[in-house]
Amino acid sequence: MAGVAMVKRRVTRLREGGGWKGLLGHGAWSLISRLTDEKASALQQNQKLRQELELVRKEINKSNAGGVSMLFVVLIGLIGLLVGYLIKKT
Repeated sequence: MAGVAMVKRRVTRLREGGGWKGLLGHGAWSLISRLTDEKASALQQNQKLRQELELVRKEINKSNAGGVSMLFVVLIGLIGLLVGYLIKKT
């Protein structure tokens, strides 16, 4: 978010100081302004998505922390069946 504020301050300084007015027409200035706003919006959305991703990762880690993997359960079951079969056969 600090980057967005910095870009807006620089653009505002240039706008107020007339830095680009001699070089760019009104249409170009409005395009630059619109693109700056879109960039700020994209950065905000990116930050929100990163926060949501972090929350989802934390939830996944919580759900996997106390559980036993399904592969482990199946493997123990198969070993139990094999041992049972061998005991029954002898």
